[in-house]
Amino acid sequence: LDDPQTPPPPPKDKPRTRVSGRTRQVSQSSPAIKGSDTDAATSTPPGATGFKYRTPTGKEHGPFDLDGLKQLLAKRPRRRGEMVAVGGKSWRSIDDLPELWDVDRPEVDFVHDVTQADLAFESAHTGLQKAPDEGDEFSHAGQLGRVTITRLLYRLQRGRSSGMLRLVRGDGNRKEIFFRRGEPITVSSTIPEELLGLYLVRKGVITEEQLQHALDRLSEFGGRLGDALVGERILPAHDLFRYLSDQLHDRVLELFGWEDGNWFWFPGMEPPTPSAPLGVDLADLVLRGVREITKASAIRAHFAGREGEHLAVVHGRLTAEDISFSAKESELAGAIKSGMTPQDLLDTTVPPGTPKEAMLWRVLFILTEFEIFRLGEDHEATALPG
Repeated sequence: LDDPQTPPPPPKDKPRTRVSGRTRQVSQSSPAIKGSDTDAATSTPPGATGFKYRTPTGKEHGPFDLDGLKQLLAKRPRRRGEMVAVGGKSWRSIDDLPELWDVDRPEVDFVHDVTQADLAFESAHTGLQKAPDEGDEFSHAGQLGRVTITRLLYRLQRGRSSGMLRLVRGDGNRKEIFFRRGEPITVSSTIPEELLGLYLVRKGVITEEQLQHALDRLSEFGGRLGDALVGERILPAHDLFRYLSDQLHDRVLELFGWEDGNWFWFPGMEPPTPSAPLGVDLADLVLRGVREITKASAIRAHFAGREGEHLAVVHGRLTAEDISFSAKESELAGAIKSGMTPQDLLDTTVPPGTPKEAMLWRVLFILTEFEIFRLGEDHEATALPG
């Protein structure tokens, strides 16, 4: 079994994988990207060299001198999450360099903003499983501020979609979720604590010494930590399968705490190595994420200014009875009727400022994001896959 997040020793030959009948080079995984340096903006001598630029999708350009970097930026629309490194130091927000404030940059809508050239390849430092080539195109893209991770995952499951969902957080960390017929089969991550080896050590499954022993043998197992752990008899195969499933759950659940970021959907993209389904119930996983991870304040903010809009039943594939609500949640869901407003529900079902009010907002959030009810016109600002 594969652990694409643990960096193997440099291979003699780059592995290749086939997607949609095309062969491509696969970038090797490596440690996580450092986040941006949040120090105050500092000035850099005009003739300084060693500027590097990183796109929100992770592609690195450079090094340039200052004039070269300005010329690059002048051709590219401004995007959230752009980073710059100066003289080999930590990545920082592009807005932290006053020298770049006067660059005249084109204005382009975000969804059409990211060019395929930006995704032509990935740096070896991204820690991602692979990178798209010119034959791979994302069909949809957007911002998590506009679309919740709940609705995005629901749409992919509803449409039984197959492909790869890339999510890039504001600090540069990323995850890639591969789907097969609407169910996640593998998730890669650049967050250090989520790498398989550290995950197993933190859970007390293996020791640091055992992890190091497996890492020392990676070249004998094609760079796959999972295979090394099983091959060196550190972990039985059936236990590894269970922990990989648990790890996938945890990696997806962590997304429900993201408050900003960008997403890209690559239809039909396969993982670089064969992956067996891990038996993940995505609908239940999404419910757990909303209940356990998403902040009540974030859910409440989602409905801010919409308390007076009317609810309408969406005649689709699901009803409230299809959701695995608790008894108390089911009671609140049963009180929600077409034509009511959130304010009506607050006035008639729950005392204000109580835990039951927070539960009502959570139930309403689930019902609207699973598209069982529609609130007002609910026009989507961003086209969604699925």
